[in-house]
Amino acid sequence: MPSFELRVFDYDRLLEDAFLRQAEKIGIDWVNFGSESCYLQLPPRPLMEEIFSRLDGFKKKFSIPILYESHFDKVAELFGLVCDQADTISVNDFGALAYLETHFKNQIPSVSIGDVLFFSYAECPWHDHIIRDESERVRGNLLTGNFDNEWMDDFMERYPFRFEVEMPFLKTLQASASSLKKKGYAISLLPDILPVSFARACHSSRYWGLPVDECLRNCRQMVTLSPTHRWDFFEADVTEIRPVIKEQMPDYLVWGNSIFLRNREDDAGLLDDHIDKIILDMRFYKDLNQVAERIERLSDSQVKA
Repeated sequence: MPSFELRVFDYDRLLEDAFLRQAEKIGIDWVNFGSESCYLQLPPRPLMEEIFSRLDGFKKKFSIPILYESHFDKVAELFGLVCDQADTISVNDFGALAYLETHFKNQIPSVSIGDVLFFSYAECPWHDHIIRDESERVRGNLLTGNFDNEWMDDFMERYPFRFEVEMPFLKTLQASASSLKKKGYAISLLPDILPVSFARACHSSRYWGLPVDECLRNCRQMVTLSPTHRWDFFEADVTEIRPVIKEQMPDYLVWGNSIFLRNREDDAGLLDDHIDKIILDMRFYKDLNQVAERIERLSDSQVKA
């Protein structure tokens, strides 16, 4: 049975003893906080220290976001604390990975490849239309996870860490997950969401009309968008999305500078032997009762299988 990780980016919840007791009771093994996409969403150092102190009894993961040069040094100041307190760090930027290797390789033995770094065309709901004219070999390569190839094998060998990879749960990616497991990666699956985009320009701050440094108060509100038009490169203009494509495009969920889709895969295969961890993201659950129901459904699906 895989372990369960809970992503909690609403830090107030991690200060509530009742919340943490219930999380432990329903079977949560790991707690992950931080941000995969925006450095402004990281907790200040005093709050980080308090949260870490409250997570005794859980395995602890901290997510480091995409890091641009303008704020790299500010975030890098937190790495020492994180390496001392966390059991693993989720990195979403190759620069952060290289920085850890240079400065902290003896302090943090385990690193997670975050869902910003992992990518496959399989994540796109209309990938069939994108790759339909490609050869079978090219289609196979595009539908494989980007860490599951010989070039990345050689590249990742330079790093002295044990690696976990966070990837969406898709039937198309099951072979890639099995392959990465054989290469030594721990496999963690996200069954509820598909990452779509993590932008340098923040969608939410633009939507709310707020300067970037003042947008955090609105960052806890999920915005739902329904696509109607797309940019047409050849026409150099926006054009209405064709019905055949529109049928495959569910609503987008916007959180800060991140865009997600709901994962509509059924649970068959989610608890296969090569799966190490299931990641449940609190942003997409009303409360821990819903998380408990999700865990129960997963457990029931394994019994029926």
